[in-house]
Amino acid sequence: IRGTGAHTSTANVGLLDVEATALVGTGTVVNIKSSSALQLTNTALNVEQSGTTTGYTGDFIRIVGTSTTGDCNLIAVTSASTTAGDALSITNNGITLGTATLVNLVHGTTVLGAGSSMLRITSTGIDTGTSTGVLLDLAATAATTAVLGLVTCATLTSGTALRFDLNGLTTGFGVRVVHT
Repeated sequence: IRGTGAHTSTANVGLLDVEATALVGTGTVVNIKSSSALQLTNTALNVEQSGTTTGYTGDFIRIVGTSTTGDCNLIAVTSASTTAGDALSITNNGITLGTATLVNLVHGTTVLGAGSSMLRITSTGIDTGTSTGVLLDLAATAATTAVLGLVTCATLTSGTALRFDLNGLTTGFGVRVVHT
């Protein structure tokens, strides 16, 4: 499907428009599947944008979910990489000035309820990593006068800035700072 010239879209109706007015059961509206065992550097789905100017303020890819009380995932990524590869890799070498971020999580309505988190990293296995293979790895190889970790809140009056619940820790460190 190719369109030549400028395509004018209204109400998010595109050059290719796929819509299911009623999806019942565990079906799928669009399914892209590859079952070849000899994939090397192939790409199953390529979404690429070019020709935007410096004034572009739109969303290149937009996903809107409507489930409010269901136990759904808006985006579900399942990876089988065991020795190499990333389940999600985001690269942006253009952030140098301004207020841009590589990943921006925004919660702006009401307070987070009990059990909710802006970001949760969970491991149910027995992790044995010591320097790599850990749950959270912040690494900078060329930092000179930068801040590597920053927690700010100008309105925190009675909460806790950082909390560590380590009741099962019998040997090891609660917090360890190594500086040579």
